[in-house]
Amino acid sequence: MQVNQHVGRVSVLPKLTHVGQKNLSKVTFGLAIDSDISKDKTNFLYYEAIGKTADLINKFVKTKGTILEISFEIQSRQFTNSNGEQRTVYANLVTQFKVWAAPKAKEKAVVDDPTSNENFAPIQQDFSIPDDFIDYEH
Repeated sequence: MQVNQHVGRVSVLPKLTHVGQKNLSKVTFGLAIDSDISKDKTNFLYYEAIGKTADLINKFVKTKGTILEISFEIQSRQFTNSNGEQRTVYANLVTQFKVWAAPKAKEKAVVDDPTSNENFAPIQQDFSIPDDFIDYEH
């Protein structure tokens, strides 16, 4: 199975729900990823995580603009819709993530310093689950 990696800024905060008979945690969230091809283009992609990974993302990702590195697998699901048509949907399922940096809180200053380029506080944490954890139901 192919594992993909992206690094981007959180554009849609994680939304926690519970799914399946086992009532597993599930989060969905979005990242803004700068394009390698065009400097003025940003791609907005969406991801989901299940179980312990979902709980950790929900716990540690609380601010838009937080920089995340994620490893994910593209998974497909097939179903029949209410009109009887067969449908296939694809989801980016997060298997691991690292928080690179969270936006700094803006401090009220008497004078703004336009020369300051520090927008993020350094944070380096790794939240991983074993590959054999895929034990969820949709």
